[in-house]
Amino acid sequence: MLYVNKFKNSELVHSSTRTHLKVEVLRSVHAERVLVLAPHPDDDVFGCGALLHHLSLNKAHIKSLVFCGGSLGNNNGVRDLDLVATREKEAVSALREVGAGEANFLRYGDLKLGEHDNLWEKIYHEFQVFKPDLVLMPDGNDWNEDHVAVYSSALLAQRKIKKGKPAIWGYFVWGINRPSYLFPYNAGTKNIKMSAMACHKSQLKVKRYDEAIIGMNEYLGKGLGLEHLAEGYREIF
Repeated sequence: MLYVNKFKNSELVHSSTRTHLKVEVLRSVHAERVLVLAPHPDDDVFGCGALLHHLSLNKAHIKSLVFCGGSLGNNNGVRDLDLVATREKEAVSALREVGAGEANFLRYGDLKLGEHDNLWEKIYHEFQVFKPDLVLMPDGNDWNEDHVAVYSSALLAQRKIKKGKPAIWGYFVWGINRPSYLFPYNAGTKNIKMSAMACHKSQLKVKRYDEAIIGMNEYLGKGLGLEHLAEGYREIF
C-alpha cells in the first residue's frame, strides 16, 4: 500500500508559484512494492534516484524494468551491441547504490520502442505478477521518443487492469512538466544519487548527464521555494 506524508504549507517558505501550481512537497513516501519503468539503463537513477533511496530505507521492494539495451549510448550514433552488456552492469551497480535490488532487462533496440504494439503487454504482465503499489515512469512530456512510448504503453496497461490498480507517477529526465509533487533531498542523499549516476561511466563519457540532472533538481527545488534540491513527479493515477 502507498502512503504519502506531505509538508503543510505553514512548514515551508512561501512560494507563490508553488501555491499557484498546487505543488505538494513530500516529507516521506512508503510503499511495499515499487516498479520503475526505465526506457534506458540509466533513466531510473537519473529520474528518481533520490526517491528510490528513500523508499529502500523504508523497506520497499524495488524492481526496475529496463526496456532498451542502450546500444546507441555513444558519440557516433551507430549501434554498438557490445555496449549493451556494459550498460546492464552499470545499471545493476547504480541500482545497488540506491538500495534497489532487482532489474529485468528486455533489450529492445534504442529508438525502436514505438514500433512495438505489444509493449503494453510486458508492462501489464509486471502489473499482474509483481503487483506494485507505486509505478514510476517517464512523464509524457518527455522529449525522448522511447520515453513517450513507455508512457503511452503504461497508460494502456493501466486501463486493462480491472482492480488493484497501482498509483503511477511520472518522473522527469528530458523536459520538465508541471509537477504534482516535489521530493526534496539533502546533501547526504545527493551524494548517494551522484554515486549511483557515476556508475554509468559509459554514458558520462558521452555527456555529463549527472550535472544536468542535478541542475534540474536544483531548479525544481530552489525555484519552487525549497531549501534543498528536489526531484519532481507528476501524479498520473
